[in-house]
This record gives sequence, C-alpha cells and structure tokens, in this order.
Amino acid sequence: MKRFIYFYLSLSLFPLLYAQGAQAQTIAAAQKGEAPERVFEMAALLAISGKYDDAYAYFQYVLRDTQTRQLYNNAGVVAVLGALQYFRPKEREVRFHYPLELELQSRASRDTKGFIDTRKRLLREAISYFEAAIQLDTGYAPAYLNKACAFALLGDALQAKTEAERATQKPGYEKTATDALVLFGILHALQGDSLKALASFKAGAAKGNAVAEYNRKTLQKEEIQKPVPFNIFGGIETIDNMSLIDSYNIPLPDPNTKIDVDTKISFYQNLRPGPDSYFYFSDNAGSGQKIYYLLTGPDYKGQTVKKLKLGATQADIVEAYGTPTRVLETPNGQIWAYASIFFMLGTDGVLTRWAIYGEDN
Repeated sequence: MKRFIYFYLSLSLFPLLYAQGAQAQTIAAAQKGEAPERVFEMAALLAISGKYDDAYAYFQYVLRDTQTRQLYNNAGVVAVLGALQYFRPKEREVRFHYPLELELQSRASRDTKGFIDTRKRLLREAISYFEAAIQLDTGYAPAYLNKACAFALLGDALQAKTEAERATQKPGYEKTATDALVLFGILHALQGDSLKALASFKAGAAKGNAVAEYNRKTLQKEEIQKPVPFNIFGGIETIDNMSLIDSYNIPLPDPNTKIDVDTKISFYQNLRPGPDSYFYFSDNAGSGQKIYYLLTGPDYKGQTVKKLKLGATQADIVEAYGTPTRVLETPNGQIWAYASIFFMLGTDGVLTRWAIYGEDN
C-alpha cells in the first residue's frame, strides 16, 4: 500500500539564469557544463522525485570541485532518504513523518531483514555531511535540524533533541525553527508523552506547517485525505507547448552540454527549449532509466492543464488538483508534488514556478 507523505526537506536550489542581455555569456558557459549549480539543481529534482541513488551520484559529482554548506546538507538529506527505504512502515521510528522525510516509493514491500546495518551506515554517513555543512557555517540552522532527524532515526533521542534545539537558536531561520516543532513532537511521541507531542504538532500546524498537521492527525487517528489520482486531471501538462508524455514532443537536449556524472550517468541541458522554460535530462546507462524535467521560467505567461498560472494560491491549487502526494517544506516556501508535476510556492503561499516530470525505462 502506497503511503502519501508530507515532509520537510532543507534543500536549497540555486537561482536559474536566463539569456537576456548581459546574461547571454553566462548562459553560454552553462550550456558547456561550466555551471555546477545546474547539476546541483538536477540532484535536488531527482531527490524530490525519489530517485535517491541517482541524486546521490549528482551530489557526489558537484562535491568533487565545490564544497558548500548547501551541497553537504543535501548530500546528507539524500543519504537519510536512502536509509528510510530500509524501515518497515510499522516501525515506531517512522510512524510519524519527519521534518526531513521525503518519500515517493512504498516501504511496505521491503524486507528489513539484514538491512539494519545498511540504514545505520547511511544515517551516519548523512550525519557526517551535515557536520561538514556546519563546519562551513556554524549558523546554518537547516543542517542542525537535518542532523537531529538522522539521530532520531538512529534511536538517539537525546542527541536529536540537542541538535534540534541548536537549530532553533540560530538567527535568521524562523521557518526552520517552526519545522523543528515537528521533530520535538515526534520525540515526545516516541517517549510516550502524547500530550506534549500533540502540543508541539499543534504549534507547528498553527504556523502553517503541513508536516505538523499531518502528524497531528496521525497522533489523533484522524482520517487523512488521499491525493487526487493523476489520471483524473483531464489532459496532458505542457510548458511552452511541450510535454514529457510523447517522445516526439520532448525537448532535445544540447549534446554540447553533456556532463558525465559518473561512469554510467550523464546529464544534459537545454536552457532555452521555449520562450520561457528550461529542460534537464538525466541518462543512466546502468539502469536504462532516462529522466526528464521541464520547468517554467520566472515570468512564464502560460497555464497548467487545470488553468493555474503563476501567482495562484494554495487554495487555487487544492481546488484544481486536490491534495498533493507530497508537500516539501523548504526554507524558502514549499514544493507541492503530484504524480508528474511539482508546484513551487513562496513563503507567502503563492505559486512562483512549476515543473513537469517524465521518465523512460
């Protein structure tokens, strides 16, 4: 049975550049693969889509030459997500959804026999990445919160509480402090204190945290609305009149942008497939999987198949598409994920970009 997840993922995306005036030279360099932020963003998109192994390869590629707090943090996030695949749904550690958790695939069919060492290794590897991010910036609150989640999943509630408290003490990260309430609620619940857990979840939900509200409902055994099935949306999503459904309509990547992420995975780009869009393509020769993303630009004038435009509100999205499969809480807002479309919202809950997703095996 598939589980539909609300999660917080402190995942920073670099701003994208567009070929306008003096920016044309920068775009030309990016098309040659000279902009590591492109690979970074592709890694983030793969992580959001549940392609953890490929996402990890992308992060490793960028970390060869560039070490930033965001890169280390997100490499750690991917390691935690990989570890979550080695828990059964009914294990107490994953009864609630963590303010780090991202999941697309069901864990119900996974057999954890012999996997405990694997998940512990991945979680400790994640912690080492979060520590590297903190060494670069001791005031980077998201890394402390993510580190706290990893310790909680390892069963170290005391260390998890310590790291989460540190996250709340860093100035300039009000949203991360709100997200920390989710973890405090989980820790209280794991210790059997339902009243304190409920208070923490309610406090987070009152600040608009979707993960907190999901966990409150879980704690109080309320029914959680399931997402609207993708096949009833009525039509094919397009951006700049391009879709990712028909292979004949998929934008062509620029072969000159090829980057060999590792011995099996290659990354391609097309930063101007349409008037105000951009296209990423990942080709995994090992698995045979090809993954595509087509994203709107910041000034996109078109609309989705359900007639949403940039500037739409959360209520508009719910009315058009129903409950999302996943809600991604980021330091800069949220990403609402559906079967093949992602909506990026700002801190004010207004739609700023969206992306469509496709893959071939």
